[in-house]
Amino acid sequence: MDGYRFNRATHEAFVERTERGEHGSGCIYTGCMVTDKENGLIRFYSGGSKGEHFQNQNLDDAALMLHVLRLDGFFKFESYIQKGRIMTRTVSFFGEKLQLNVLAPNGTIRVQIIDNTDKVVNGYSFDECIAFTGDEIYYEPHWNSGKTVAMLVGNERYHIDIELVNAEIYAIRGDFQMNYGWGTESAPVKFEV
Repeated sequence: MDGYRFNRATHEAFVERTERGEHGSGCIYTGCMVTDKENGLIRFYSGGSKGEHFQNQNLDDAALMLHVLRLDGFFKFESYIQKGRIMTRTVSFFGEKLQLNVLAPNGTIRVQIIDNTDKVVNGYSFDECIAFTGDEIYYEPHWNSGKTVAMLVGNERYHIDIELVNAEIYAIRGDFQMNYGWGTESAPVKFEV
């Protein structure tokens, strides 16, 4: 709810068990998580057994397992067929970077910037944004107006408004700080993974 932390409150297994009789069908104990930024992955290393909790000691019942997840893949917003939109709380830019982790092989993603009076900032509209199709961990939006987020640096507050058509978004990161409440307080955090 605060834009930084999310609670995955479902009671579904995050790492699915394998088919019965294979390692990991009895249980999986994840012991280590490693981020591979270069390849855009998170790797989980686990111990897996064929029987529940390694109960059958007569089996060759222990194996090291590897599970792979997309970088930032713990949580996503997605749209199906129709347009979906997500807008951030107000942010204040302090640099030139705005990056999205997106997946839209058969859809599109566009970004616009809205000021704190809920008006689209001139040059940063959806119509001026070059629509993105593809799979990119570090997608940087571009506007055919030539505008960049570096031109927004200052004391102003903006919303990042994202339009998704048959697409998924996993993360928004960049050189901005998120603003909280109705006053001027803010949390000076640079989003990095």
